[in-house]
Amino acid sequence: MIKVIKDKFDPILLKHIEIAKKYHEVYFYIEDSNSDKIKMVKMAIRPYRHFHLINSLDNLEYELIDIDVSAEYDKVYKGEFKYLSANTRNYIFSHGLYLDRIMANHCHGKRYKHVLSMCDLACKLARKHHVDVNKVYLAAMMHDIYKQNDEDENLALMNKYFKEHVNEAKALYHQYLGAYFVSSVLLYHDIKVYDAIYHHTTGTCTNKIAMIIYIADKIDPSRGYDITKQLKVAMNNLTDGYHLVRKENLEYLQNVEGKDIGLINNRL
Repeated sequence: MIKVIKDKFDPILLKHIEIAKKYHEVYFYIEDSNSDKIKMVKMAIRPYRHFHLINSLDNLEYELIDIDVSAEYDKVYKGEFKYLSANTRNYIFSHGLYLDRIMANHCHGKRYKHVLSMCDLACKLARKHHVDVNKVYLAAMMHDIYKQNDEDENLALMNKYFKEHVNEAKALYHQYLGAYFVSSVLLYHDIKVYDAIYHHTTGTCTNKIAMIIYIADKIDPSRGYDITKQLKVAMNNLTDGYHLVRKENLEYLQNVEGKDIGLINNRL
């Protein structure tokens, strides 16, 4: 009688592999399978000759291996990717999977609507200017991940990881913590994506991904402003669009809202 691990594998976890290693021969069966799940499972089990993927349990005599990975799934859906193999993480990043679910577990309401809206705009800008859309999508989807987080928790994280910025306005905390989240929680390591999130409020970075995130964040259509001019300039020339949007944003902060949260003195 064959041993079967039956699960949704959404996605496949390191714990699935750890459990399977205890047996001489193991078959994996995916509930509600789709192409992404199949590809991730195949990659995960490829190094093990005694692991097999089957697409049906019909006419088989089998024994299910008892598993409980619900706690690990909950953590993955909050962005804790240490429960996934490097290959699985890379597949997720290269296909933009689960990021909307992760963001929804951290933000809600108007904030979540803003993230989806600015993300759509950011991806349009990326395609127009031939910038890696997957990287832009990830940066856009994660840029406000700590925006609605508990203030005390944010302060504790700032004291631990970004002590040099603790005395800055609290409105800036989430840009640093968002970069921390992507690199240390999602375990995604790309310096341009990191910098794009790290500087997305202040706008003090000019790699192409950073400029796209800054522009899309500030002229997000869901904010309700007339962005016809800014969008036209940005679609025509990314650098010109960035400088226009940043100039107008600094003027707004200084003249309309009458506040300076550390941006006015950070001109490039």
